Amino acid sequence: MHRYLQLPHPKTVLHLYRHLLREASYLPSVARPFIDAEIKKRFRRRRNLTADFKLYPHYVQQGHHDLRLLRASNAGDLLRMRRVLFEAFGRTGARRRLLMKGLTTPEIPFDATRPLWYAKRPNDVAPMLRLPDFLDKWNLEKVKSFAGSQLATSLRNAPKREVKSRQLSPEKLLPTESIWGFPLVPELARNKLKRGWKDLADKLYPPIPKAEWETLRRVTEGRASDKEFFVPARRPVARGLASTSASAAEEAWDWQKYATHPASISTVQTNRRNTLLSGLVDDNTPTGTPEPLVCHRYRPRLWRRLFSHIFQLTSYMEPTPEQLLHPSGKKYTIEWGR
Repeated sequence: MHRYLQLPHPKTVLHLYRHLLREASYLPSVARPFIDAEIKKRFRRRRNLTADFKLYPHYVQQGHHDLRLLRASNAGDLLRMRRVLFEAFGRTGARRRLLMKGLTTPEIPFDATRPLWYAKRPNDVAPMLRLPDFLDKWNLEKVKSFAGSQLATSLRNAPKREVKSRQLSPEKLLPTESIWGFPLVPELARNKLKRGWKDLADKLYPPIPKAEWETLRRVTEGRASDKEFFVPARRPVARGLASTSASAAEEAWDWQKYATHPASISTVQTNRRNTLLSGLVDDNTPTGTPEPLVCHRYRPRLWRRLFSHIFQLTSYMEPTPEQLLHPSGKKYTIEWGR
């Protein structure tokens, strides 16, 4: 695997899209499907936007940021590779939101036409009608069961804060009085209850499909087949037979940058800490080409250590069979990685 990525910078949006797909093809095979599909989905969703669209520059800038992230990850930046794997397996980012939607969706479809009644007011007047909110569409029992399972599991080096035992029952944390000593009104009580469930959901690592969990388990234990886990070697960069005058002019030394800017700004891209991100190398050092900082060589043992960290943050969740379910038993079977 190359330590330095001497690749041309994409000039158009289509070239940027192709560069992103090319870098995604060098990821481990178990992490590639979601990253590849996410790149295609985002490009096709915005492919008809024009340059005068308000958010067009933001989307292009985000694409260049993601390209630098993937290049640095494939070149040996272990921290950024861990971020990519967190995204791929739904520990953070867009896929986590999709998995959380599956975790919170109730088995019984939500009926928006059914009237919802809230608790009585403190003076025991008639119950008050209210509009439905997101808690009415959540399977709170399922979320609470999964949160309890995550709390009982020892998660090491998790990217999110750990779940507290008192958070498993947000309704018990509601105060009986406001800060002025008056009874808590139903609207405020409901808002505090929603905030408690949202804070709990933000700390959860939703379960992944069982087949994917089993594949990740085999990769961690070193039992995965070549079809399930492989990291392709980087192909050589295509180069022309003869450099043109334009390319030679681009490769010329830009002395104006060094004459008009401080060294801390003009050499920031060739800094050893940023070499993996920029792909640029300072050829003027007296000791030769300097090695970039925090650059790792991906070997089988390092891959297993990296995926074992991901594996202990993943789980799968299944309903407990009815023949094994008793009144005091659990309704869901949850298995975490070790």
